[in-house]
Amino acid sequence: MKSVNELLTDWMRESFRNAFPDFIHSFPDIIVTQSKLPGHGDYQCSAAMALAKKLNKSPRVIAQTVVDSSSLIECIDRIEIAGPGFINLFLKTDW
Repeated sequence: MKSVNELLTDWMRESFRNAFPDFIHSFPDIIVTQSKLPGHGDYQCSAAMALAKKLNKSPRVIAQTVVDSSSLIECIDRIEIAGPGFINLFLKTDW
């Protein structure tokens, strides 16, 4: 059975691949980590900032494109973009 981190990381990698199919090989280092700041979600992904030069887009535009093209998985309540392009993930309370 996968951990929450593994589940969310797999889902986030797939979300990046779906949003930017021409760059499918650019996403192996995408990871999701637990958020360290209250109010900024339960987990977060900062990959949009790391990929900005490679994709030639601002990190916030990358993050928004990923969020807009993602289908929420069963454990996620909502997604927010913060700061320069952090993708914050909020888990469902009952999950």
